[in-house]
Amino acid sequence: MAEDSTHIDIINSTYHSDAKYIETGVNHNLSKAFLPATILQQLYSNVRSFPSGSRNCYNLSEITKGTKYLLRVHLWYGNYDGRNSTPKFDIYIGLGIPFISALELRPLNNSMYKVVNETHSLTRWDQYDLGRSRYNNMDVNAGIRYPDDLYDLLWRPFDDINWSPFNTSFRVTNPNVVFQPPSKVMMTAVRPAAESDALYYDWTVDDLSLQLQVYMHFAELEQLNASQKREFTVCCGDNLCYNSVVRPEYLLTTTVEPPQPLTGQSHYVCTFKQTSTSDLPPIVNAVEVFVIRQYKETPTKDQDVEAILDIKSSYQLKRNWVGDPCLPKSYSWEGLACNYPLSDFPTILSLNLSSIGLKGEIAASLANLNSIRSL
Repeated sequence: MAEDSTHIDIINSTYHSDAKYIETGVNHNLSKAFLPATILQQLYSNVRSFPSGSRNCYNLSEITKGTKYLLRVHLWYGNYDGRNSTPKFDIYIGLGIPFISALELRPLNNSMYKVVNETHSLTRWDQYDLGRSRYNNMDVNAGIRYPDDLYDLLWRPFDDINWSPFNTSFRVTNPNVVFQPPSKVMMTAVRPAAESDALYYDWTVDDLSLQLQVYMHFAELEQLNASQKREFTVCCGDNLCYNSVVRPEYLLTTTVEPPQPLTGQSHYVCTFKQTSTSDLPPIVNAVEVFVIRQYKETPTKDQDVEAILDIKSSYQLKRNWVGDPCLPKSYSWEGLACNYPLSDFPTILSLNLSSIGLKGEIAASLANLNSIRSL
């Protein structure tokens, strides 16, 4: 997208040009013939590729430290380079030329997703609105999102031949700010299609070492009479069961999670089984499955980061100095060498600014690099 330009999508979200957030890359406009059939088609009409440099980073300095964010990356190749060959890459470096279509950053309620902190994040695996018809199988962006979901988490519809969907026209409320499935998602649900006392939700993974965090959301959508009772147990994975039976309340959200993360299996099943004292089958309204990601590398010491950014500004350096100066280890900033102590933050050990034509006074912030040994 051209510098200083904006785009407003169909849910009234404003997207800004990324020009002020990154110093590298080349912009490409895609041919309409290669654009996907999606409600966000305009979002994919431009691509920024990175044909040079071992690292290319966005500067998201406007975020608030300590705040949880939803980070969503959109990637659509669209044959922007005429090679008709989709490259493979990851967040550090990969095979082929990296590219990006759009980057979204949305603040969340800090009470949401307790497992998320400065050392752990969650990557979405599944986030499904059960009982809602798949109205557009071609569009991965179709689903319940903003403004129905204030955080734009994007709940996609999902169904199964073994389920019987049902719904209500009444609003479902949620007293728990820790979990925020929107009312529209909770207004649909599934139960066993046949005369069965159990309901199953399953998925597969390729990596048995993954740790998975599961959240299951329930709300009773039918007004039960005094003689009716809906009650069931919830167990996931290798017999990890919720510590009490679930009794969904009428038009009120209840959220359940296994007592610990799931791991070590290639095929997972969550079983919702009717108790012997219940005369109604189990129901499920929504399911979230996330991969727990742990940051194994500690970020560079704040004092060193502030100092080196001030040095860059003072000398108006045009080097690609964006992101963490020392991380990832294999791609630290050009001209820097870092020290990586086992029990402390990385620090800048040496700085080489020779042969780049510096002029003027010595930057005072150099004195704040307390660990530096070579300049």
